[in-house]
Amino acid sequence: MIDLPYLPASANRDLSLYNVPHFYTYRSDLLAAATWTYLYETHQLLQTLSDHVDFDSLNVNKSAFVITAVDVENGKLVRFANQKVGKTEPTTIEAHHVLASGSIPPQFPWTDIAGGDGNPHHYWDGGIVDNSPLGDAIDAFSSNPDVARLLVVMNLFPQAASLPHSLTQVNERLDQLRFGNRLRQDSSTARQMNELIATIQDLAERFSGPIPQDLQERVDKATAYKRVQLIDVSLTADAVSDDPNSFRDFSRAGILGRRDAGRQIALAALRDTFHSQLAA
Repeated sequence: MIDLPYLPASANRDLSLYNVPHFYTYRSDLLAAATWTYLYETHQLLQTLSDHVDFDSLNVNKSAFVITAVDVENGKLVRFANQKVGKTEPTTIEAHHVLASGSIPPQFPWTDIAGGDGNPHHYWDGGIVDNSPLGDAIDAFSSNPDVARLLVVMNLFPQAASLPHSLTQVNERLDQLRFGNRLRQDSSTARQMNELIATIQDLAERFSGPIPQDLQERVDKATAYKRVQLIDVSLTADAVSDDPNSFRDFSRAGILGRRDAGRQIALAALRDTFHSQLAA
């Protein structure tokens, strides 16, 4: 968090345009600006991650950990997971993998990670092509039919915001729409899949007589998909900040405000969901 006590709140919020200690700093080679491919140096974040994350424990933890990045050159989305999840093979997660998953262009540089071919691959944030892919979370669930599956999705990008009044705010609003709306689309698709699976199961149970072998195989394949109860927790613009377009507020007041607002919104969403279940 960054704060200078003698500055107004709006100025403290904008300090992150220049640097955030232990996270990133603005580039100093201004004479080479014509060839820049990013604005901020992020190498200090690698040390911060190493200082605060126990990667040894993370890699042996039974909880699935999955992050994504997109290969800048071939455009393919790559998943890094601490254990086998669906078709994703396990990777020993290190600080570079986490940095790659948050390398948002053009603010941050791509992150280099050695591939299986021994050559370095260059990665940007996977959210550019698929933010918070729900399929990975669903694949990580138990396949036991007796296990209830609850998926809580935290959407950090407000859908509604005030009209931008500067190029900085235009870029922030673009990121909100880019990263937030894809998750909402995925949430809608997950609900549709739940309805489709339930319909197939009901029809199969009402089928009179034996089901043809080829059709039975398709029914079994469809019912093997995991039905999931989905709770979508979304921040609202008015609850986040007095500047609803702010995508870069690392001031103490801004971070604490978003934390408290997010907690209240999450509790309300969970409470409404469980009350609806009891009423049903």
